[in-house]
Amino acid sequence: LALPPAWWFVRGIEGKRRLTVLRLSTLAFLALAAAGPRINAPSDSVSAMFVLDVSDSMGDGSGAGLAMINRITGAMGAEDSAGLVTTASSAGVNTPLRPGGAPFRSELQHDGSATALADGIYAAAGALSDDGSERRIVLVSDGRDSEGGLESAVAFAAGSGIAVDVLP
Repeated sequence: LALPPAWWFVRGIEGKRRLTVLRLSTLAFLALAAAGPRINAPSDSVSAMFVLDVSDSMGDGSGAGLAMINRITGAMGAEDSAGLVTTASSAGVNTPLRPGGAPFRSELQHDGSATALADGIYAAAGALSDDGSERRIVLVSDGRDSEGGLESAVAFAAGSGIAVDVLP
């Protein structure tokens, strides 16, 4: 496919110069092909990690938060994926990214005496792959962060191209 344009380009060049230009053009096209250029089209899919605060300050709110997360993931498209991080005094990935739709269960037990929301944001950011989908972290919390560092965690996520949303 590259030879006709190269031939057209060198049609006015005579003799050995034409042959040299054709060889160099062919090498340039081969190098370009070997590099594997790609056009990354924006994706319509969403990868979302939900961060659920399960600390004592949430009370029954963590159950309501989990129900809200399950309603949201139930409405996600087939090409979307979601995961769940739970956080209290520490954070952990409860469910890694998977196709949306299946309900989550909060199975990890935490010491609920503190709230480390920043740890939850960092854990969620680490669980999101850069697969071309829109990446989001959704924080479900009462906003009481006893451990600190939430602003820097959100800045880290934003700097990594991850949007952070908050649901009360």
